[in-house]
Amino acid sequence: MSKSAGRGIQSVEVGNRLLLALMRSGSPMMLRDLAHEARISAAQAHAYLTSLRRTELVEQEPASGRYILGPATNRLASARMETFDPMSNINARAPDFAHSLGVMLALLVWGPVAPTVYRVHDASQVVNTNLRPGTTFNLLNSAAGRIFGAFDTLPAVRERLASELASASGDGERQAYESAIARIRASGYALMVESPVPGLASIAAPVLRDGECILVAMIIGPRAALDVQGAGNPADALLAFTRGA
Repeated sequence: MSKSAGRGIQSVEVGNRLLLALMRSGSPMMLRDLAHEARISAAQAHAYLTSLRRTELVEQEPASGRYILGPATNRLASARMETFDPMSNINARAPDFAHSLGVMLALLVWGPVAPTVYRVHDASQVVNTNLRPGTTFNLLNSAAGRIFGAFDTLPAVRERLASELASASGDGERQAYESAIARIRASGYALMVESPVPGLASIAAPVLRDGECILVAMIIGPRAALDVQGAGNPADALLAFTRGA
């Protein structure tokens, strides 16, 4: 049976159009713009958004009155990640992997506009960083972001990359990024030291399916704990973890 077969509930479909509009936008939206995207009147949109706010699927900014996705959307996304292979596989193995290295492990997917954390497994030692589900990273200067830039072909990733490169300081930064991407594709992982958090290092690697990047795993810890030159290379351990997903 096709997805469109059978009798449906129109109000659910209209609410979904509003949520999809907010997801595609990636930024707060005014009521009239949401109504236009959902192909309904502003009065109808207001009624739907009132119910979506009550269920925490949508929030309204106090100062501007514009609408954004609410915390319930994060909970739904996390629940989806728990059951969808190969994400369920890597979720099940993640706590033991993080404990074995003694570092923090973050799992990320491409969110509405940027690499977005959906699960964090804390380190056995304290890592001084405020990383939590919903945290986003840029593409140019984060290990996870560079993995998306190297391996993800989604149009949204290309658009975000073009925007960040356009804001870069000059040709030197663009060339440095392109050289880094070439090394990442050759090695399979990205390493960042002192960025974005001073005193810490991070290593990220993709989970690939049919050549597509569906998930990024990133480990974060003190520089000494993520030394890729010494024995017990943590990058090798991370690659074994992601390739076994």
